[in-house]
Amino acid sequence: MKSFFKVLLAFSLLLSMTACTAESKPDKFEAGVYQSTQTGHHGEIVVETTFTNERIEQVKIVKNGDTMMISEPAAEAICANVVKYQTSEVDAVSGATLSSNAMMRGISDCIKQAEGIEDATMPEAEHLTKEGERYDIVIVGAGISGITAALAAATEEDNQTESDLKILIIEEMPFIGGSFIVSGAGIFNPYGTEDHKNGKLDIIDEDTFIEYLNYRNEGDPLKLTSEALQRKVYQGIDPAEKMLSNAGMPFTWYDIIECEVMDVTFPKSSNHALADVFAFTKTYSSLEEEFVAQHGYGSTADICGKYLETALQSKSNITVKLNTEATHLLMENDNVIGVQVKETDYLKNTVTEYDIKSDKVILATGSPNLNSEIIAKYDPSFATAYPFSEAGQNGDGIVMMQEAGLNPVIQGYGGMCYNGTSLQYGMEDGLALYTLGYPVLNTDGNRYYDESITAPYDTGKYTRAQKDNTAYIIFDKNCEFLNGNYLGSYAGVLLEGENLYDYMVRKGFAVKADTLEELAIQIGLEPEKLETVISDWNKAVDGELSDDLMAAPEYAFSVKEGPYYAEKIHALSIESYISLRTLEGSTQLIREDGTAINNLYGCGTLIVSNLFYGTYFNYGGGLTTSLSSGYIAGKEVSDLLK
Repeated sequence: MKSFFKVLLAFSLLLSMTACTAESKPDKFEAGVYQSTQTGHHGEIVVETTFTNERIEQVKIVKNGDTMMISEPAAEAICANVVKYQTSEVDAVSGATLSSNAMMRGISDCIKQAEGIEDATMPEAEHLTKEGERYDIVIVGAGISGITAALAAATEEDNQTESDLKILIIEEMPFIGGSFIVSGAGIFNPYGTEDHKNGKLDIIDEDTFIEYLNYRNEGDPLKLTSEALQRKVYQGIDPAEKMLSNAGMPFTWYDIIECEVMDVTFPKSSNHALADVFAFTKTYSSLEEEFVAQHGYGSTADICGKYLETALQSKSNITVKLNTEATHLLMENDNVIGVQVKETDYLKNTVTEYDIKSDKVILATGSPNLNSEIIAKYDPSFATAYPFSEAGQNGDGIVMMQEAGLNPVIQGYGGMCYNGTSLQYGMEDGLALYTLGYPVLNTDGNRYYDESITAPYDTGKYTRAQKDNTAYIIFDKNCEFLNGNYLGSYAGVLLEGENLYDYMVRKGFAVKADTLEELAIQIGLEPEKLETVISDWNKAVDGELSDDLMAAPEYAFSVKEGPYYAEKIHALSIESYISLRTLEGSTQLIREDGTAINNLYGCGTLIVSNLFYGTYFNYGGGLTTSLSSGYIAGKEVSDLLK
């Protein structure tokens, strides 16, 4: 009996200890619903996370100020993976890195609010292989040139009837459109608009167009782009625009910019008034209102991307694979026969590698603007600029050709570069502003270019040569940017009751002071030197002092009344002028020895970045030439296969 009671007592103690242990085990989270507001690429992202005591139960993005078509795929994957793997440290979605990071910061903040214990990790992606696929044409890159190439190849000469060709577009980003949907420019058509047809505007003929390019390219010692390709680009603009229109892309021709505005004249044919007519597909209010009413949201990128998506969906012979990176060119007996790809599924956490064979491959991978090695090799001075507004232009096509031993002809140098406030790739906001007509000082307090007349897209080439690629624009309370809620370029934020530069001061992109002395201290300059520079500036503006760096004081503004502002700027590169040479009058790529690479073609900025020899020939020029060259490549390849 005593033994029985001893056993019973021991069992009771064990139960008691077990109960105490269960009761004393701490909760992983304080149950509830928590929110966190973070700054994404363009605007605020509000994350809402629901916890039980034991787990992360649900994650939602309740407000998304970023571009929806770019950030939504990231939101879907991140919210699902955080719940699945019980950690805020999940994989960012390529192409939406800044949005992804903002969402993960918000989730992490919610965990802290819930006094959570975050002890789980996301496993490495599972690597898989699968059987290969086959298409008639594979296009690498779903920017405007790749999409236009696909549409051109998918249709007969009328640009409406579907061809018999089977076409695949692969895109490493989670969205289509590339730089086209994140740029602020439009498309120009020098001869095919209604204004040309009804006589309101003189048609810019092909010879005048070529003369214009030659004028802009005066002094080009290398003749980087053949006249035959220049003429092809001209010929492709109107049919490419008509093809997109037929596929559902709305164009509104809203502005005419005469050549004199851009300070362009023709020495030999001044009777030709060159005018560029621009079509904006994404910035006029009526389309935005219609789009928002239909979809419930809408940025300019969303609107443009949606219509490109509709255009592709109108063709049953086009397939699009997103989150799919081309890693290698497939070769056989010196012929390109397809590409090897790596397809990422963020929801399944898998990476699948396989081959895609095709009769023809078109590279629409863009310029190498984000590839520091290529930029440094061909223009070391340009490598100091920060890349901006270049979606996915990593030089992938060039790298794949080099790795395959195809020795492409890489030519050109530098690119378009201007002064901007912050860096789209590396800082929270995507602001890129320039203030014309105000003094710009480097970190030593010296001015270094003519702020009165230097074109915006030329300012960066001077700033990138300064120490740390850094300078300051100095202005006062009378600056026009301080009047009203001016958003500026790429701001992507709504300023309610706050002017732009007070917003920038709050975000850390600018500083503000009541006196120049206080301003100098904040930006690390000697107060006396700053006061002297600004005093001399004002005298030059008022005509009281001759200034070798101020050719047009009538276009400059004085800086006399506080509060004063200093905007920190850097040289931002918008586009590289480094690209590949093609066969004469063709989009087929060639080797260094001049021989054609069988079955391999190019389009977009990969082959036409240097069309204008280091000058940004006009607003919208890059998009126009990409659109046209895509059309040319698609028709050239499809004609060969037919």
